[in-house]
Amino acid sequence: MGNQQKAVLGAWIQAIGTVIAAIGSTPTTHLPQKLLQDLNLIGNVLQGTGNALMADSIPNLTP
Repeated sequence: MGNQQKAVLGAWIQAIGTVIAAIGSTPTTHLPQKLLQDLNLIGNVLQGTGNALMADSIPNLTP
């Protein structure tokens, strides 16, 4: 996988994670508290994974 493809995939994964974490952080009485906590955790993990992919796509610049 090329660096540009990796960066795009990472951005999408991060964006999906942001949406899922936002749903998990929204106070509601329609969803159980445990589910909201799980969604928040899953969203944060996806955000971290997306960030890692984007960071890995940056070419190494050595002096």
